[in-house]
Amino acid sequence: MNKLYYIFVIVAAIFVLGSAHPAYRKEFDKILESNGCLKTCMTNLTKFDEEVSLMKNPNLQRYFGKIDDICAIISSTRECIDKCEIQSNPFALESINVICLPEIKEKIDKINECLSTKKETTDIYENCASKCGDYNVVNDEVHRLTQSINEAELKETSKVNPIMEKTNEACGIFKCVTKCNVETIKSECDKEIGNEVQEILQRIFNTHFNDLQKLNIVETMSKTIPPQCNYMWDPSAIFAASINEAPIADISNPQELLGKVQLELLLKQLKLVDKQDDLINRENRKLDMEMDLLSQKLNHKQQQQQQQPKSFEESRFFFN
Repeated sequence: MNKLYYIFVIVAAIFVLGSAHPAYRKEFDKILESNGCLKTCMTNLTKFDEEVSLMKNPNLQRYFGKIDDICAIISSTRECIDKCEIQSNPFALESINVICLPEIKEKIDKINECLSTKKETTDIYENCASKCGDYNVVNDEVHRLTQSINEAELKETSKVNPIMEKTNEACGIFKCVTKCNVETIKSECDKEIGNEVQEILQRIFNTHFNDLQKLNIVETMSKTIPPQCNYMWDPSAIFAASINEAPIADISNPQELLGKVQLELLLKQLKLVDKQDDLINRENRKLDMEMDLLSQKLNHKQQQQQQQPKSFEESRFFFN
């Protein structure tokens, strides 16, 4: 696989489907600019007025109401990228297509039917935003801050810190709103339908985790995104009880955080080197023993040869 487009699949899996470090956004934009076909496919996607990934769209009520259009744009984008002659397509990932499976859409239709038959339609997102905060407002700020910096500034903590802090805030709101969506639907419809909503969402997060595992980037995700975004790599975190959630880490000094990560990696590397050295030493000792044994055998053989007569004349001389 072409290395550039392998990177595209990884970056798209991280950025398109969820929250990420601003460096992923910059890398994503750079790859699109280098390939006109991919750029066209993704431009068509951005013209659509709804976020197609439920991992970035907390307005569940509106999303479910547009499910047919959303599945159509996912399908058309996947087919468009297939024509770009790259070996792997991020819109073929299970996590982005699972929402359009027939059995899932059947459940969504039942949920939509329940919500539409209410005499007084409740704006679930507005209700949850009043309790949790407005995800869209905070996420728009993340997007604005990300667009305002250039690639060179990604190394400047003063530029990256505000983005990571806002991303952390957005992820915390997202988790709160997601739980609120489920509880509100349980209240508006019934517990069974609310449980089905939770099962649909959990399946999406589980398949996203499976995709990350296949791409071998779970560890990368866990070390490059803010703590409140842990649901991006740990599917159990999205519905975890608030009291069990990990406290928000201090990300005011990402260089210190990076230093800790680098130290951890260095220690792992040193342990690996120690193991390799130990293995080499054992092999060397084994080889030395074998050489000593071989040398002893050769010496013994030489001694035997020296003690034996080498010719008939020598034998006669020896016995006379």
